[in-house]
Amino acid sequence: HRILSSKNTAAPIDYELCAMICRLASAFQSFTVVDLRGVVQHASIQQYDTGQHVFKEGTPVDTLYFVLSGCVTTKCHHMWSSLFASEGSVASTTTFESGTFVGLAIQQGLSVHNNWATTSAPTTIMHFNIFTIRRR
Repeated sequence: HRILSSKNTAAPIDYELCAMICRLASAFQSFTVVDLRGVVQHASIQQYDTGQHVFKEGTPVDTLYFVLSGCVTTKCHHMWSSLFASEGSVASTTTFESGTFVGLAIQQGLSVHNNWATTSAPTTIMHFNIFTIRRR
């Protein structure tokens, strides 16, 4: 087995295991094992403590964040002005757990994140540069 290098951790992470976890996500279900191996070989893994930011509003959308373990909460502040209220705001939060991708910016076609992603527990995340994800 090949081992992925990981930041902030003493334990090496097996990329075969990461590929199997990715296979559970609907985005990767149509990928072959060979495709997944290629994707995971270009990924990096980072461990976060509770309360650390994964990305901030304005961060370029060039990386996918896949939660291997733990939990991430995104928070977006919506501002508006209208005829009836001079200003207003509301915050929406979404929780992403193991086996899910964090954020919706790519699906929404955004070039930068419009929210903040913060860990709500000790969390391990696999980072994929969107330009390295390819099928063979």
